[in-house]
Amino acid sequence: MRLYHVSLSVPQLEMGMEALARDLGVTWRPIIESRKTQTDEAGREKTVEHRLAYSVGGPPAIELMQRVPGEGPDEDSVTGMVIDHLGFWVDDLVAEWRRLLNSGWRPRGGDAAEPPKGATQLINGRGLAIEIVDVTVDRPRVSDLYPHDSPYFRPIVPARRTGTASSGLTN
Repeated sequence: MRLYHVSLSVPQLEMGMEALARDLGVTWRPIIESRKTQTDEAGREKTVEHRLAYSVGGPPAIELMQRVPGEGPDEDSVTGMVIDHLGFWVDDLVAEWRRLLNSGWRPRGGDAAEPPKGATQLINGRGLAIEIVDVTVDRPRVSDLYPHDSPYFRPIVPARRTGTASSGLTN
């Protein structure tokens, strides 16, 4: 397992990005938005909107994600930024998932009956959540965060300054 991101959750993504940019000088990759169907602990399926952004630099990078209502920290008690999980690259997702389950970890909001595909989150008895991510799947938006020996590793080439704002990303 190789650490590649630390995930923080916030009530509102853009405000969190602005705060970390202002306070810590963090720069951001473009926002990623997606819809996912998830199964809760009672076995009910629901579609949720995910919004997140990764910092430039790393690994590890900061993954800043907007909290989904009704998930994660109790929204009445947590209005700020909190650590959500640590993300790790793994060479064999199913083998690592089984090893962690046998060590007492449990799926985070999911079912242990089906082996994961691509990535999955687990939580231990002390409340630490991790995400294990298959290093054999190409994720172009984070290509510079792959281990350097991965065929998917591509370093970021800074954009030339042309007098206009630039993200510094080429992929």
